[in-house]
Amino acid sequence: MVLASILSSILVSIFVSACQSNESHLNEQRVYLYIASSLENSVRCLNQSYQKLYPQRQIVLSLLGSQTARLQIERGAPAGIFISADYKHIQSLKKQGLIAQNQRLAYNQIALFTKKTSQVQNFNELLKTKSLGIGARNVPVGHYAWAILDAESKKDPNYRANIEKLILSQDLSARSLKARAIRSEVESIFLYQSDYKQVQAMYRQVDLPKTIQDLSQVKLYIALTQDKAQQEADQVSIKVKQDWYNLMLSKLGQQCLKEQGLIVK
Repeated sequence: MVLASILSSILVSIFVSACQSNESHLNEQRVYLYIASSLENSVRCLNQSYQKLYPQRQIVLSLLGSQTARLQIERGAPAGIFISADYKHIQSLKKQGLIAQNQRLAYNQIALFTKKTSQVQNFNELLKTKSLGIGARNVPVGHYAWAILDAESKKDPNYRANIEKLILSQDLSARSLKARAIRSEVESIFLYQSDYKQVQAMYRQVDLPKTIQDLSQVKLYIALTQDKAQQEADQVSIKVKQDWYNLMLSKLGQQCLKEQGLIVK
């Protein structure tokens, strides 16, 4: 009985050790993506190619607002890829030693869309809209849109108060803002230019004046994140995410971005 008990303990120990080893191996083969929600379609396009090249690897995708993604990484989310629509989030992580490398990826644009039945024919007629959707100031899609409205407020002291009366929502991510447009909840809305394909059935684009077009340009950045205690010996997991990073910067990745209306320079 004693011998049987000892043998049983040994077998359990071997099984647990094998499971832990297997789980560790699986973790090494995962690439964790924390992506600005405006890049959903471009990333899914790239993921298809990545998984054909590396079928044994698993992609863990989180579509988040840039600020939310940054907070998760700060709180210890597994190291991986972070694509942000606002460089300040990259800077914040760099100061904490959580970025291994980064660079500019592409450009997007903030655009104004209004329903095809709307009376708004140009940007100067925005106050004619019945309702307006915009992102909150602390998220990139809102930050850039509010910069445009702030510029208009400098010309007319009453503009801010008048425009705020029309705002139906201040969403916390580009994804939720776009969903509001798809549900046709607002007459006019500030979205990314790359969202146009998904809302063009109901909305048309209103051209922004040339004087404020510079304010509408959105710079997208890609970064390799790292754990504070990440070991250089962990070469497998480093290679897994490095391969994805390099693929996004390749001609194939750049084509995925272009197909969604992003500007690659």
